[in-house]
Amino acid sequence: CISIQKIISTTLFLYFSLLLPGISMGVLDAKYTGGRIDSKSVIVAQALSGILWGLFGGQPLMVIMTTIPIVIYIKIIYIISLNWDENGDFFYTFYMMVGLANAFFLFVYA
Repeated sequence: CISIQKIISTTLFLYFSLLLPGISMGVLDAKYTGGRIDSKSVIVAQALSGILWGLFGGQPLMVIMTTIPIVIYIKIIYIISLNWDENGDFFYTFYMMVGLANAFFLFVYA
């Protein structure tokens, strides 16, 4: 009974401690990317990455969340994508290419 209370309290604490920063970072992302990445997509991405990390990473209590440096990084990627295409249609493709390049280098360095 005590362990169930601990699980519930920890789950609620993490839910609210990740939800509020996710909303605020999502609002900043929406502002900096012209609404292409918003609060809803940030919260869904955090939830999916946390679930996948917990299942495959072996660390179910690791906190995965968006931070200000990531928001600034997304803003820079959006500005660079605007240089190639004034409408910003290239943003998602460029964002994916940057993510795949990062994944490649992480794999090589590991």
